[in-house]
Amino acid sequence: TPLYSSAASDVYKRQLLSPAGQLVVKVTTDPLIIAAGEGRAEVLVQATDHRGREAADGTLVEFDSSRGMVSPRAIATYKGQACATLLADNKAEDILVSANANGSSGQVVVRVVAGTPALLEVTAKPEQIMATGGISQVTARVSDRHGNLVDGVEVDFTVSAGRLDPPQVTTVNGT
Repeated sequence: TPLYSSAASDVYKRQLLSPAGQLVVKVTTDPLIIAAGEGRAEVLVQATDHRGREAADGTLVEFDSSRGMVSPRAIATYKGQACATLLADNKAEDILVSANANGSSGQVVVRVVAGTPALLEVTAKPEQIMATGGISQVTARVSDRHGNLVDGVEVDFTVSAGRLDPPQVTTVNGT
């Protein structure tokens, strides 16, 4: 009887348990973070068999996404690879991109963040205070052109009378 090390035995078992026709589908994107309404990412698929060999040229890869648009929706592999483009929709929420080939699939998550600041809304509560003194809470809300709240924007406040504390803030969750 042959002697196997546990590592060799594990490899042998994995190969036996992996159907010969099944592919391993690895999905990556570049970049991993894009802007809502204007961002795009290249989606790259690497399809290999259970031994790590490239999938046959012409293997059909079908793409899908939870939101946004992937183009093309299907493409044949060349040297085990297939490529598509993800276009973000207007929402600043993660997009799950899936690729399927020969019954096997892979996924990647693309982070979609707010775009360039486009709107600043300032509110005060209460809106008026007595000339003799008082306190009002002033809030700034920064969003992109699609209404997504923008983080990390420095907002400077000025007043014609009285004082502000602090006179400058950086948005967190858009406010």
